[in-house]
Amino acid sequence: MTKILRKARQKLVSENKVSNYIIYAIGEIILLVIGILIALQINNINEKNKTEEREQEYLISIKNELTNNLKIIELEKKKLTLSLEGQRNLVRLINREFHLLDEKKLSHLLNQAFSNEIVLNYENGVFTELLNSGGIIDISSKKIKNKISSWDGIMTNVRREEQEFHSIRQAIKNCILEHGDIRTLMDDEGLSEWAKAITSKKNNSNKLLLKSQHFENLLIIYLVTGSTLHEEIYVELEKNIHVLLEMVEKDLR
Repeated sequence: MTKILRKARQKLVSENKVSNYIIYAIGEIILLVIGILIALQINNINEKNKTEEREQEYLISIKNELTNNLKIIELEKKKLTLSLEGQRNLVRLINREFHLLDEKKLSHLLNQAFSNEIVLNYENGVFTELLNSGGIIDISSKKIKNKISSWDGIMTNVRREEQEFHSIRQAIKNCILEHGDIRTLMDDEGLSEWAKAITSKKNNSNKLLLKSQHFENLLIIYLVTGSTLHEEIYVELEKNIHVLLEMVEKDLR
């Protein structure tokens, strides 16, 4: 079309038909503008397609990370359930007579209640990348973007409760170190053999721990904090994950 107009223009110029030449010149300009607009439209479509592809990749990564985190939470909840069971059984033993207490059972409950450290090894690589790189702009859903942006606050609450739980656990361990006998606990649980340590012949008891008001107070606080973590904090986190997962799955092609 451009070649045809060019030839027509040259013919008009040679024939001194200026008015017709102007019309053809305007036609050339219009065609040029249309061509530019079409090129821009094609470029916009290509960029939109690239953005949508990146968004889908991000959504898949978010889904995988959230699914993994649900498994991690479930694992920690199982560990916490065992710990809480041991704690509750220790509380029940506190008021029993000494001669009714079995030392090996006590050692087992102490080990069950306090040996496991509870902490979520939570995956947040995708969220961090989205926020730090600005990739969150490629997410079209405002609800998903808002949820991701507020996730740090959700996890801060979880970490705060976990830290409280850990600090009480450390205080209990210190109490056992000061007033109990770790060697007896290790012997009864078979840990001395595992650690290749010589079994003790002293047979000191840990029963006095159950008569310690300080130990009892720490145990009760630990039980309450652990129950809050198990029944409220982790449950609320799971709910938030399921809500975000539902949003993501709706936007996945």
